[in-house]
Amino acid sequence: MTCEYENQPQELVEFSGSAALTNLDQFFSSKVYRRKAAKAFLKKAIKGSGSPKAINVDQSKSNIGAIQQMNKFERPKSNPIKLTKDKYRNNLVEQDHRKIKRKLKISLNFQSLKSAKAIIAGVEIVHMIFKGQSGCLPLINSTPESQFWGLVTI
Repeated sequence: MTCEYENQPQELVEFSGSAALTNLDQFFSSKVYRRKAAKAFLKKAIKGSGSPKAINVDQSKSNIGAIQQMNKFERPKSNPIKLTKDKYRNNLVEQDHRKIKRKLKISLNFQSLKSAKAIIAGVEIVHMIFKGQSGCLPLINSTPESQFWGLVTI
C-alpha cells in the first residue's frame, strides 16, 4: 500500500498493513484525539439533556481535560460545570446498572435497533419502578405491580 503525505508531496511512502494499524493506534490513543472525542461527546450530551451543574468523573484525563476546556472557552464564567472526582458516586451508578446488565446479557441478539431500544427502555422502567423512582405522580403510593400495569395501559 502506498500513501502520500501532505508534508512530502513528491515522495510516496510504502508501508505494510501492520504499520498502518500502528499509526492508527497511535492516532486514536493520542491525548489530543481522546480529548476531542470526549469534548464532542460532552457537547452532544449537553445538547440532548441540558447543562449539568456538576459532572462526576473517575480517573479519565481526557474527560477532565474536555470539561476544563469547555469551562475555559465555551461556558460563561458565572456558570461553569463543577468537576468532581468521587469514586463512590461512580460505583453507585455502576452497581445500579449491574442488575439491568444481567437481565440484558441473556438477550443480546436483538433483531433490530428499534426492538433493542424498546426492550432496554422497558427493563430500565421496571427497574426504576421497583426502586421507587417511577416519576409518575399519580402512581407514587401504589404497589410496583399496579404502577407497571398503570404504565402499560397508558
